[in-house]
Amino acid sequence: LLVVMDDLGSYDLGWHGTGINTPVCDELINSGVYLSNYYVLPACSPTRSALMCGRYPLHTGINQLIRPGSSTGLPLDEELLPQMLGRAGYRRHAV
Repeated sequence: LLVVMDDLGSYDLGWHGTGINTPVCDELINSGVYLSNYYVLPACSPTRSALMCGRYPLHTGINQLIRPGSSTGLPLDEELLPQMLGRAGYRRHAV
């Protein structure tokens, strides 16, 4: 299970002892792998594109927020994480 939480500061989780009540997130962290070294961009679209293809947005053309109804997106020949995971035998599902 890979969870990406947009607009969440690293200390917005109770797991860090902040006093913020986040029991579901805390349980996911305690029962899995918590990545504490990461790089995100100022908008969600470039961050998501980098996660999905493993390339910096500079190389995909997704450098800013993609608004609803936009025809902009990743190049169609870009191999994405779900495709790579599928080849490795994983089942994929997006919510």
